[in-house]
Amino acid sequence: MVDTMANDPHNPARPAARSASELSSSSTASTSAPQAPSSLAEALAAAAAHAPTVPSRPAPTVAERVADTRKRLDDVLGTARTSIPGWDNLAWVEAFARAAGHVKDALPSTIDPLERRALAACLLRFVPPALLPDAASASTPPSSRAPSPARDLAGALRLPADVAARVDDDFAFADGDAPVVHPSWSAFLTHGDLVDAALRPGRHERLLAPRSLSPGAAPGAAKQGAALLVSVDAVKGDVASLTIHGPAGPTQRRQTSDGRDAGPAELRLDVLKSWLLAAGGGARGLDLRRADDRALLLTFGSTLRARRLDGLLARGATGVGGAADPERRADVVEAVVDAAADAVAFATLDPHAVRICLPDNDWGRQAGRVLDATGLVTDVTPRTPSAGRARRELVWLDAIADGGFLGGALSQVQQARAFARLTVSLLAPLGALPCVSARDGNGVLVTILFEDESGGRARGPFWVDPSSVEVRLNLSQAWAAGAGLALAEPKGGFAHEVAALPAWLGAFLDTIQAG
Repeated sequence: MVDTMANDPHNPARPAARSASELSSSSTASTSAPQAPSSLAEALAAAAAHAPTVPSRPAPTVAERVADTRKRLDDVLGTARTSIPGWDNLAWVEAFARAAGHVKDALPSTIDPLERRALAACLLRFVPPALLPDAASASTPPSSRAPSPARDLAGALRLPADVAARVDDDFAFADGDAPVVHPSWSAFLTHGDLVDAALRPGRHERLLAPRSLSPGAAPGAAKQGAALLVSVDAVKGDVASLTIHGPAGPTQRRQTSDGRDAGPAELRLDVLKSWLLAAGGGARGLDLRRADDRALLLTFGSTLRARRLDGLLARGATGVGGAADPERRADVVEAVVDAAADAVAFATLDPHAVRICLPDNDWGRQAGRVLDATGLVTDVTPRTPSAGRARRELVWLDAIADGGFLGGALSQVQQARAFARLTVSLLAPLGALPCVSARDGNGVLVTILFEDESGGRARGPFWVDPSSVEVRLNLSQAWAAGAGLALAEPKGGFAHEVAALPAWLGAFLDTIQAG
């Protein structure tokens, strides 16, 4: 072993420099007997001269490190499942902290977003279900609940295999990626009287109307600008007599904000039409120049194929013998709406939706100290007040997963907008009209237009929130659950031009195939 201290010029024990004659005699003697190296550099050079020629194993790649970390996490999880009772939340928090340490060691700055997804999905399995938000407070509204335990978190954050395989080519499109839509699905939208037919009296279809019509009719919708659900009973001139459908049941009378009767519920037809066709100020379609949106569209296509809905779209909205089947059309479009919501919900998570909620007691404070030591958790303000008990809420996902659809971490509002981009680009031309607003943090309203033997009809609107346990709710059900939607008035906002939508869908699909 080389004595580095002896070769340190600042070491007082280092031998004094030799004279020229000593060096000369040393050089002569070296021809007859090998000498010990006089410096560390000489020792390294001598070792290199006799080193084996087999190259050393290269440093592990990021993917190999991630795979090794996932194996370690599986080992830790397997041990935890066999040794920790399900009720011992503190022990599970300690297992989560050990797993978080492995993840933290495997997070270099160059790690791929999909590999971050994989690690976050592995770590997600360690979160005790009892500490998730929906278990921490029974009063938490569905719009704020985590996708667990009602959904299978083992599959959360994972892109479909056929989509993840495109990461190296930046999620470029190939033939067959875009859903093929038969013209019969959208041809009915070109009928000039479709919207007027949807507003005809006696259909009992639910339509959106401004809350200003009856401020006291929807007590669950506490936010300014929330919408009402109404149906048309009769039309006289350009004024419709309405039934208001609220959490308290149907009524034909308007109410003031303090609950007093304000006369019959009436509204102009052009106002109802503007709400039916409103797209919202925050509505936009997919931008296929962005890898995030390309991956989103590919994930949606993969979801359609897994549910065998792509074949239904390609075959058209006709029944046996070519006869029109409008109810079947509406049912399929409704199923495609659910597929679009799931494409967002299972591929991404809201960091706040999987936050850890700790009670304010001895074991909760001890668990908090254990989690703080990981360096991956951050305190956040509770979304909803706890039922009489203080608690601490911690988020951890955004320390691992990147923001955006590809990164796997989207806030509640961002998830709703990702779903809206799919519906604006692909589902609105089929008759599923989304209404999204920058002021709407709970989800997207979707009304499905379709044609029957007597003209047009509207189904819905549905309240769709990809981060919620209940993906699709009737708006009155959403109100009853405490999820009031703050929708801006459609005046001056974007509107769906129904007659132009079929051609726009064709142009959009042609753009995908050409790209």
